Amino acid sequence: MMWNVTMLLIHVAVLGALAVLWRHAPDLLQRVVLGTFIAATMVFMWAAVVSLARWDADWIEGAKKIAGAIEHIAVICYVFRLFIADQERRCLPNSSLQSRS
Repeated sequence: MMWNVTMLLIHVAVLGALAVLWRHAPDLLQRVVLGTFIAATMVFMWAAVVSLARWDADWIEGAKKIAGAIEHIAVICYVFRLFIADQERRCLPNSSLQSRS
């Protein structure tokens, strides 16, 4: 019982942090990643609520697996976003460099 309360509070805090990050996201890809994390977090929060309420929850384990898969997809997208940002940083000219003229 205490574990479900703990998980619910953690996921509420994570959802708040994700909302702040989403609000200040610099590009569309990061918003997609954060939106995917938000969706997975909401499923995990709902699972904690169902567990706390002791509702008939035969489907909740399947929902947790789906949320885990959604988080996995979000992590993969985030890695691609980091890769793209890193390539842009390396390949695009830096405006603070001295020009050769």
